[in-house]
Amino acid sequence: MRYPWLQGPKEDPTDPQGVGMLQRDYTVPDLLSDARGVPLVASVHVEAAADRADALRETAWLQSVADRHGFPHAIVPSVVLEADDVADVLAGHLQQPNVRGVRQMLDRDPATGAPAETTLMQNPAWLRGLARLAPLQLSFDLQVLPSQLPVAARVAADNGELTFVLNHGGYHVPASPEARAQWRAGVRLLGELPNVVVKASGYDTVDPNWPQDGVDDFLAVLLDAFGVDRVLFGSNFPVDGRTIAYPRLVETTARALHALDDDERDRVFCRNAIRTYRLATAGEPDEGNDV
Repeated sequence: MRYPWLQGPKEDPTDPQGVGMLQRDYTVPDLLSDARGVPLVASVHVEAAADRADALRETAWLQSVADRHGFPHAIVPSVVLEADDVADVLAGHLQQPNVRGVRQMLDRDPATGAPAETTLMQNPAWLRGLARLAPLQLSFDLQVLPSQLPVAARVAADNGELTFVLNHGGYHVPASPEARAQWRAGVRLLGELPNVVVKASGYDTVDPNWPQDGVDDFLAVLLDAFGVDRVLFGSNFPVDGRTIAYPRLVETTARALHALDDDERDRVFCRNAIRTYRLATAGEPDEGNDV
């Protein structure tokens, strides 16, 4: 499979702003090694921006990995909802039993990979593609910029039968007063919709230093907007592994959730993901996974 954003000369693997550390294979043993010491019982693999021509191949490969290792327990593959062949691509993905939803990144220019505004969420062909998901029991992982959150909220409100999973807390741009104001207002709009949940992940983009007070505020805003039953922990590994170790990520998140009781923390770290991605139907974790 080809991943265009990882192609080209090898970059410095110690540069946290580059992709050098990611220009290598990353498999289940690597994930389990990164997560050693953390009680990792299941995982969800969200598409990694493979070349469009390789989308079905990526999903088939992930299913073969799951069949061997148990991980990943759910797969969220890539789709181009406005494409003429979207029905065939969705049918192809659904041949793999661990598929639970799909993602189309809406926060970047597909040609350059650079963040960009998009009109896709107002494109009739894209909206028709989106309407195909709920009848197939697929969720939609929503990755947008803070400035796009109001449009995303209107789309989610118009598709109340579809579960939307807001990626990276809806922030996913470097911190700034303008971005933060847009983000806070936008997540409040989405939080009012019962068919939207949010993954607390990707804070590396907001601030790669991972300050505890920043993560505390990030989680506090999401919990206030969505409530404890609709916030999901996401590691965003291996990408966020450039700036934080997996155990420290879990510890930093747990500290941000200190005001919650044990049952509420378990919802954020585990049970909300089990419900959203229907992990209970994906089989029990393999005892040989050594976690």
